[in-house]
Amino acid sequence: MYPPYVTEINQQPAGIIGELIQELILYSCGKCQGGHGETFIDIKTNGKGAAARKTSMSELQADVDDRTHVTFPVLGNMDDEKFLKEFVFVPVVQSPGIAFISLASQLSRTEVVTLTWNRSWPIVFLIVVMGFIVAVLIWIAVSIHLKEVTKEKNRS
Repeated sequence: MYPPYVTEINQQPAGIIGELIQELILYSCGKCQGGHGETFIDIKTNGKGAAARKTSMSELQADVDDRTHVTFPVLGNMDDEKFLKEFVFVPVVQSPGIAFISLASQLSRTEVVTLTWNRSWPIVFLIVVMGFIVAVLIWIAVSIHLKEVTKEKNRS
């Protein structure tokens, strides 16, 4: 399972891809006219009765056969027509890669302020130092100007 893309709710596929796959299969297959009855998705066992959940790509590839009709997610290119040169590959979701979006734990207001300060103190420090440098430069310029003004007054 790759939350939020593929999840499980009440032993049914859920999540972004899970719900899409379920809708695609139920729409495509519907009720089997060959006597199998209503189409269903079993996410607990594969077509051979073994556990459906795989922990590696090699396990997933070994599970693709004529008894397990749907396996997902299978990574491939949008122009692929076959998986393992034998099985039909139907691209469902196109993406330049996979981005995992997850919610961070909620922080209290105090934690947010502390975290913000810890991340921004270098900027605050830089602003204070630059302000100090500008103040010193202004003080020097004003001091020089006042010396010139007082010299001119003393001459007059």
